Amino acid sequence: MCYLFCIFLDCRGKGDVVFILDTSGSVGRDGFYKILNFTYETIFDLDIDSGNFRVAVITFSDWPHLEFDLSA
Repeated sequence: MCYLFCIFLDCRGKGDVVFILDTSGSVGRDGFYKILNFTYETIFDLDIDSGNFRVAVITFSDWPHLEFDLSA
């Protein structure tokens, strides 16, 4: 799945990526695991260790919650 993402974004470049994940009950368990899997597959191909990409994650249900920001 990340292959499609990398067509639009050069995964060897630099950038900031922010994931906003719906953690409400309305997505259901299967839906939530699909969201997590997509997020994992996308992050896996990014060059994070070298500092070329920074990743942040925000979850929301009733209220937004910053899980980790771009400086983490």
